[in-house]
Amino acid sequence: MTKHRGLAHNEAENIAAWLRGENIRLVHNSSAPCLLRLKGFRNWPEEKYPTEVQTSWGARFPVEDGKRAFRFIEIVRKRGECWHSNGEQAPTLGHYRIDRIAADGTVRAGCYTVQWSAIERVARELDLIQ
Repeated sequence: MTKHRGLAHNEAENIAAWLRGENIRLVHNSSAPCLLRLKGFRNWPEEKYPTEVQTSWGARFPVEDGKRAFRFIEIVRKRGECWHSNGEQAPTLGHYRIDRIAADGTVRAGCYTVQWSAIERVARELDLIQ
């Protein structure tokens, strides 16, 4: 099997297919990043707005929760400071609560850690940033 950007070639193809919305089951292991994609379009193709954000590890949460959380994450990231709940109320992502935001925008919610690059990609798709 050939290597592609640090991933096995087949794994890289599967990730690309999953990000395009294909029904691909990605292997969940401690070295694989947790990715995000938009899914759950209502009345497709008449209504072209996604209803949920999915993680490559199988979690789902409403897009509206993601939008609210993004605003909070972006504020923390722009300050360049880490944030952790420490009793403070954070936006929820479905039934997941944000536990920590690193200075670079990486988010920890429950057992999920999502890098800023994955968050930023979905935020661009939702026109939250240019």
